[in-house]
Amino acid sequence: MKKKVTWFLLLSTSLVLGSCSWFNNAADVYDESEVSSTNHASSSVDASASQSSSQAESEASSGMSESSVSEEVSALGVIDYFPMREGYQAVFAGDGNEFAGFTRTYDFIRDDFLTMRTATGGTTTLEVVAITPDRAEVLVTKPETYSHEELTYDMITQTGEPVKTLIEGPIEVGHTWDSDGRQREITGIDVPVETTTGSYEALEVTEYGEDSERREYYAPDVGLVYVADESTDPDATYLVTQILAQLSFEGWGETITFYYPNGENRFEQVTDTIQMTTNDKMALKFTQLFQGGNSADQQLMGKSVEINTIDVNSQNPGQGKTVNIDFNEHIRKLADDPQGKAKLDAIMASIQQYYNADEIRPTIEGEYMVIDGLVTLTAEKPLYLVPEDVYPY
Repeated sequence: MKKKVTWFLLLSTSLVLGSCSWFNNAADVYDESEVSSTNHASSSVDASASQSSSQAESEASSGMSESSVSEEVSALGVIDYFPMREGYQAVFAGDGNEFAGFTRTYDFIRDDFLTMRTATGGTTTLEVVAITPDRAEVLVTKPETYSHEELTYDMITQTGEPVKTLIEGPIEVGHTWDSDGRQREITGIDVPVETTTGSYEALEVTEYGEDSERREYYAPDVGLVYVADESTDPDATYLVTQILAQLSFEGWGETITFYYPNGENRFEQVTDTIQMTTNDKMALKFTQLFQGGNSADQQLMGKSVEINTIDVNSQNPGQGKTVNIDFNEHIRKLADDPQGKAKLDAIMASIQQYYNADEIRPTIEGEYMVIDGLVTLTAEKPLYLVPEDVYPY
């Protein structure tokens, strides 16, 4: 029913995209063309070719050139280098690791909190970043989160997770801070970065690991544009780069698997792509889908039926993740439909699958779901059990 990803794959992916808490992929590596230091205010990034003397860098798709002098103090702040822009979708091309490339979307922007998803070839991870004038820090990381879902304030602020500080002020060369046990440092300002999306004057942040270094480049009004990760162990060298290849502020396509009954005791499925943008509500999107706005031209709910809200609890998939869905009273009209139970099963299956949830808890105007002849849920049995035969594959 749900997408399954091995924890080994999740771990390796989480090491590759891991700076911006944007996942530490064990294979993410630093470009060996040069190592930034406090003696070099900046480096010039050339995305078209690596100018390193090392063999690893010469094979990379992007790299670092000779150091150049830059300003040591920026007139810009953290928010300028990590802007919360609606409709954001970025595609990063990766080199040096199978899962280095990724796509990122900004799903929700609420006050100082940015909810973003990063999808590699192996998994998708949700992160919540708190962005203030002084710092940008990752408060929440949720693996295997493929859906457009918003966490509550308590779920964000009461996780107890280690905080990963991506950027910290003051924005000046040599400023250092601790981020979840690793030291990070501003090593360059106004560093030239060339990508297929344009030329940028970027902030360079270096993270020092025990046997590795990672450099991240943030451009004003854009955010992350380039990452280079490299080993500092001469006996175990590696290099992984990630460079901005596509950038849009017009939203993105969200993939949803839609189930529907097709004859007695038979179900079919189609995969539709719906247009999404920052702060969109999935309750409305699913309402439109079930009312007939799908490629199968199947209507599971009448036009008067609406989904009021959809939310999830704080658990991860496989650990009790529950999706809560509340309908208006017109959902009870399914009791008069000869295929009412099958349609209700298909609705629940579609939502549970999209959220990669272990359980689904439906209500009607906040009360336990009771539909004559179809389902009766109670305080003792509040969960809807989706029959296995709904999933045709």
